[in-house]
Amino acid sequence: GARGAGGPGGGGPGKGRVWTLDASGARRRTGEIDVTRVGSAEAGVRAVSANAAGTRVLVGTLGAEIYEFDGSGRVLPDQPVIQGHYKDELWGVAPHPSRDEFVSAGDDATLRVWDLVGHREVSRAVLPAPARTVAFSPDGSTLALGTGADLGGVGRLAKKTYGPKDGMLLVYRREGLTKVKEDKPSPRLMRDAKFSPDGRVLAVGGHDEKVHVYSTASWTKSYEVHKGHAT
Repeated sequence: GARGAGGPGGGGPGKGRVWTLDASGARRRTGEIDVTRVGSAEAGVRAVSANAAGTRVLVGTLGAEIYEFDGSGRVLPDQPVIQGHYKDELWGVAPHPSRDEFVSAGDDATLRVWDLVGHREVSRAVLPAPARTVAFSPDGSTLALGTGADLGGVGRLAKKTYGPKDGMLLVYRREGLTKVKEDKPSPRLMRDAKFSPDGRVLAVGGHDEKVHVYSTASWTKSYEVHKGHAT
Protein backbone atom coordinates (compact mmCIF):
# COMPACT_ATOMS: atom_id res chain seq x y z
CA GLY A 1 0.00 0.00 0.00
CA ALA A 2 0.96 3.65 -0.13
CA ARG A 3 3.14 4.69 2.74
CA GLY A 4 2.72 8.41 2.15
CA ALA A 5 3.48 11.37 -0.02
CA GLY A 6 4.72 14.87 0.61
CA GLY A 7 5.27 16.26 4.07
CA PRO A 8 8.62 17.19 5.62
CA GLY A 9 11.54 16.17 3.45
CA GLY A 10 9.23 15.66 0.51
CA GLY A 11 11.55 17.29 -2.00
CA GLY A 12 10.93 21.03 -1.50
CA PRO A 13 7.97 23.43 -1.57
CA GLY A 14 5.12 22.10 -3.69
CA LYS A 15 6.73 18.68 -4.03
CA GLY A 16 6.15 15.28 -2.48
CA ARG A 17 7.36 11.70 -2.72
CA VAL A 18 5.34 8.49 -2.99
CA TRP A 19 6.58 5.51 -0.98
CA THR A 20 5.27 1.93 -0.98
CA LEU A 21 5.96 -1.12 1.18
CA ASP A 22 6.81 -4.40 -0.48
CA ALA A 23 5.89 -7.85 0.88
CA SER A 24 8.88 -7.84 3.20
CA GLY A 25 7.96 -4.48 4.68
CA ALA A 26 10.80 -2.61 3.01
CA ARG A 27 10.02 0.94 1.92
CA ARG A 28 10.59 1.89 -1.71
CA ARG A 29 10.14 5.27 -3.38
CA THR A 30 7.88 4.85 -6.43
CA GLY A 31 7.28 8.41 -7.54
CA GLU A 32 7.67 12.13 -7.00
CA ILE A 33 4.86 14.70 -7.14
CA ASP A 34 5.53 18.27 -8.26
CA VAL A 35 2.56 20.61 -7.83
CA THR A 36 4.59 23.58 -9.10
CA ARG A 37 4.32 22.22 -12.65
CA VAL A 38 0.53 21.80 -12.88
CA GLY A 39 -0.63 25.44 -12.79
CA SER A 40 -1.47 25.76 -9.11
CA ALA A 41 -2.36 29.27 -7.91
CA GLU A 42 -0.40 28.64 -4.68
CA ALA A 43 1.61 25.44 -5.01
CA GLY A 44 2.42 24.67 -1.37
CA VAL A 45 1.19 21.22 -0.31
CA ARG A 46 -1.43 21.31 2.44
CA ALA A 47 -2.61 17.69 2.57
CA VAL A 48 -1.90 14.33 0.90
CA SER A 49 -3.91 11.11 0.75
CA ALA A 50 -3.25 7.92 -1.25
CA ASN A 51 -5.30 4.80 -1.93
CA ALA A 52 -4.27 1.47 -0.41
CA ALA A 53 -2.48 0.32 -3.55
CA GLY A 54 -0.53 3.57 -3.91
CA THR A 55 -1.77 4.01 -7.49
CA ARG A 56 -3.76 7.22 -6.89
CA VAL A 57 -2.68 10.19 -4.79
CA LEU A 58 -4.78 13.25 -3.93
CA VAL A 59 -2.89 16.44 -3.09
CA GLY A 60 -4.51 19.51 -1.52
CA THR A 61 -2.69 22.82 -2.08
CA LEU A 62 -2.49 26.20 -0.40
CA GLY A 63 -4.27 27.48 -3.53
CA ALA A 64 -7.56 25.75 -2.55
CA GLU A 65 -7.10 23.02 -5.17
CA ILE A 66 -7.12 19.22 -5.16
CA TYR A 67 -5.02 17.44 -7.79
CA GLU A 68 -4.98 13.71 -8.51
CA PHE A 69 -1.74 11.97 -9.45
CA ASP A 70 -0.91 8.37 -10.27
CA GLY A 71 1.58 6.39 -8.19
CA SER A 72 4.54 7.50 -10.29
CA GLY A 73 3.77 11.19 -9.77
CA ARG A 74 2.14 11.96 -13.12
CA VAL A 75 -0.86 14.27 -12.92
CA LEU A 76 -4.06 12.70 -14.28
CA PRO A 77 -6.15 14.32 -17.05
CA ASP A 78 -8.84 16.96 -16.33
CA GLN A 79 -7.15 18.42 -13.27
CA PRO A 80 -7.59 19.88 -10.76
CA VAL A 81 -10.45 17.85 -9.32
CA ILE A 82 -11.72 21.00 -7.58
CA GLN A 83 -10.47 24.55 -7.06
CA GLY A 84 -11.48 27.99 -5.85
CA HIS A 85 -10.29 31.29 -4.44
CA TYR A 86 -7.98 30.73 -1.51
CA LYS A 87 -7.50 33.86 0.60
CA ASP A 88 -9.81 35.78 2.93
CA GLU A 89 -13.12 36.77 1.26
CA LEU A 90 -14.82 36.57 -2.15
CA TRP A 91 -17.22 39.40 -3.04
CA GLY A 92 -16.84 40.04 -6.77
CA VAL A 93 -19.04 37.76 -8.90
CA ALA A 94 -20.84 38.50 -12.19
CA PRO A 95 -22.61 36.29 -14.78
CA HIS A 96 -21.85 36.49 -18.49
CA PRO A 97 -24.80 38.12 -20.30
CA SER A 98 -25.20 35.29 -22.83
CA ARG A 99 -22.82 32.39 -22.13
CA ASP A 100 -23.03 29.72 -19.44
CA GLU A 101 -20.16 31.20 -17.48
CA PHE A 102 -19.41 33.71 -14.75
CA VAL A 103 -16.44 35.70 -13.51
CA SER A 104 -15.09 36.15 -9.99
CA ALA A 105 -12.51 38.46 -8.39
CA GLY A 106 -11.25 37.89 -4.85
CA ASP A 107 -8.98 38.83 -1.99
CA ASP A 108 -6.43 36.36 -3.38
CA ALA A 109 -5.79 38.91 -6.17
CA THR A 110 -6.99 36.66 -8.98
CA LEU A 111 -9.59 37.18 -11.70
CA ARG A 112 -11.21 33.92 -12.82
CA VAL A 113 -13.69 32.86 -15.49
CA TRP A 114 -15.77 29.75 -14.73
CA ASP A 115 -17.71 27.33 -16.94
CA LEU A 116 -21.15 26.80 -15.39
CA VAL A 117 -21.79 23.58 -17.33
CA GLY A 118 -18.46 21.85 -16.75
CA HIS A 119 -17.99 23.42 -13.30
CA ARG A 120 -14.42 24.32 -14.21
CA GLU A 121 -12.18 27.34 -14.21
CA VAL A 122 -11.46 28.19 -17.85
CA SER A 123 -9.26 31.28 -17.50
CA ARG A 124 -7.33 33.15 -14.82
CA ALA A 125 -5.39 36.39 -14.47
CA VAL A 126 -3.24 37.53 -11.56
CA LEU A 127 -4.18 41.01 -10.31
CA PRO A 128 -1.90 43.63 -8.76
CA ALA A 129 -4.11 43.76 -5.64
CA PRO A 130 -7.18 42.11 -4.07
CA ALA A 131 -10.49 42.95 -5.77
CA ARG A 132 -14.08 42.91 -4.50
CA THR A 133 -16.09 44.03 -7.52
CA VAL A 134 -16.24 42.88 -11.14
CA ALA A 135 -18.68 43.42 -14.01
CA PHE A 136 -19.27 42.20 -17.57
CA SER A 137 -20.01 44.65 -20.35
CA PRO A 138 -23.48 44.16 -21.93
CA ASP A 139 -22.01 42.28 -24.91
CA GLY A 140 -19.80 40.12 -22.68
CA SER A 141 -16.57 41.13 -24.43
CA THR A 142 -15.09 43.19 -21.60
CA LEU A 143 -14.57 42.89 -17.85
CA ALA A 144 -14.11 45.78 -15.44
CA LEU A 145 -13.05 45.52 -11.81
CA GLY A 146 -11.92 47.69 -8.93
CA THR A 147 -9.16 46.81 -6.48
CA GLY A 148 -9.01 46.93 -2.70
CA ALA A 149 -10.19 45.00 0.36
CA ASP A 150 -11.14 45.78 3.96
CA LEU A 151 -8.00 44.84 5.84
CA GLY A 152 -8.62 46.80 9.02
CA GLY A 153 -11.65 45.06 10.51
CA VAL A 154 -15.43 44.92 10.28
CA GLY A 155 -17.97 47.69 10.82
CA ARG A 156 -18.17 51.43 10.31
CA LEU A 157 -16.02 52.19 13.36
CA ALA A 158 -13.25 49.74 12.46
CA LYS A 159 -9.98 51.29 11.31
CA LYS A 160 -9.49 50.77 7.58
CA THR A 161 -6.06 50.10 6.13
CA TYR A 162 -5.63 50.91 2.43
CA GLY A 163 -2.84 49.53 0.28
CA PRO A 164 -0.90 51.44 -2.39
CA LYS A 165 -2.72 49.57 -5.16
CA ASP A 166 -6.23 49.94 -3.75
CA GLY A 167 -8.59 52.15 -5.76
CA MET A 168 -7.46 50.95 -9.18
CA LEU A 169 -9.72 50.41 -12.18
CA LEU A 170 -8.67 47.45 -14.34
CA VAL A 171 -10.30 46.55 -17.66
CA TYR A 172 -9.75 43.20 -19.42
CA ARG A 173 -10.90 41.62 -22.65
CA ARG A 174 -12.86 38.46 -21.92
CA GLU A 175 -10.96 36.45 -24.52
CA GLY A 176 -7.51 35.75 -23.15
CA LEU A 177 -8.02 38.12 -20.19
CA THR A 178 -5.83 40.73 -21.87
CA LYS A 179 -5.60 43.96 -19.89
CA VAL A 180 -6.63 47.01 -21.91
CA LYS A 181 -6.88 49.72 -19.24
CA GLU A 182 -5.33 50.50 -15.87
CA ASP A 183 -6.14 53.66 -13.90
CA LYS A 184 -6.11 54.71 -10.26
CA PRO A 185 -8.97 57.17 -9.70
CA SER A 186 -9.05 56.70 -5.93
CA PRO A 187 -6.66 56.13 -2.99
CA ARG A 188 -9.24 53.85 -1.36
CA LEU A 189 -10.80 50.52 -2.25
CA MET A 190 -13.42 50.19 -4.99
CA ARG A 191 -16.74 48.69 -3.98
CA ASP A 192 -18.81 48.53 -7.18
CA ALA A 193 -18.54 48.70 -10.98
CA LYS A 194 -21.39 48.90 -13.52
CA PHE A 195 -21.70 49.36 -17.28
CA SER A 196 -24.54 51.34 -18.81
CA PRO A 197 -27.10 49.24 -20.76
CA ASP A 198 -25.61 50.34 -24.09
CA GLY A 199 -22.04 49.66 -22.86
CA ARG A 200 -20.83 53.18 -23.63
CA VAL A 201 -20.28 54.22 -20.01
CA LEU A 202 -18.65 52.55 -17.01
CA ALA A 203 -19.15 53.80 -13.45
CA VAL A 204 -17.04 52.70 -10.47
CA GLY A 205 -17.42 53.74 -6.86
CA GLY A 206 -15.86 52.99 -3.51
CA HIS A 207 -14.67 54.19 -0.14
CA ASP A 208 -13.69 57.65 -1.38
CA GLU A 209 -17.47 58.37 -1.51
CA LYS A 210 -17.24 59.24 -5.21
CA VAL A 211 -18.54 57.72 -8.43
CA HIS A 212 -15.98 57.78 -11.25
CA VAL A 213 -17.49 57.72 -14.75
CA TYR A 214 -15.55 56.53 -17.83
CA SER A 215 -16.21 56.51 -21.55
CA THR A 216 -15.62 52.99 -22.85
CA ALA A 217 -14.76 54.27 -26.34
CA SER A 218 -11.47 55.75 -25.13
CA TRP A 219 -11.36 54.55 -21.50
CA THR A 220 -10.89 58.12 -20.32
CA LYS A 221 -12.61 59.44 -17.22
CA SER A 222 -15.45 61.78 -18.16
CA TYR A 223 -16.33 63.10 -14.71
CA GLU A 224 -16.89 62.11 -11.09
CA VAL A 225 -19.69 62.61 -8.59
CA HIS A 226 -18.34 64.04 -5.33
CA LYS A 227 -21.29 63.97 -2.95
CA GLY A 228 -24.28 61.92 -1.97
CA HIS A 229 -22.71 58.58 -1.12
CA ALA A 230 -21.17 57.30 2.11
CA THR A 231 -19.69 53.90 2.90
